[in-house]
Amino acid sequence: MKPGTVRVMLLTMACLAVAPLARAETGFSTKATVVSVDLKAQTMSVRSLPQGANDKVKEYLVHWDDKSKFVKEGATWADPPTDITAESVAPGTAVYVSITDRFFNLPGQKNDKLWIDTLKVLRPGAR
Repeated sequence: MKPGTVRVMLLTMACLAVAPLARAETGFSTKATVVSVDLKAQTMSVRSLPQGANDKVKEYLVHWDDKSKFVKEGATWADPPTDITAESVAPGTAVYVSITDRFFNLPGQKNDKLWIDTLKVLRPGAR
């Protein structure tokens, strides 16, 4: 065998050996209503709104940090969204939130935190 072929085979075997250890993050998006906001702990409780007849209302405790993005829809569809801060999101606000678990751990490690990827405050009547 050529030396280059051996290297490719070793690299392939190493990738296959490590593949079961790698975990990809999962995420989802939902329309929701903000239930509570804790600015000190940087957490927010949101209650999802059912999208279909079989959907059930679920409540999620989500965290945010500097990677999270907060925006507010414009007054009309033509207006661009504006950046806001978490402080301007109040309980009872209708939002569209993208949530991720940021899961990239080795087996045996538990990650039970959910994180806000993007939270968009919806216009009144946009539910």
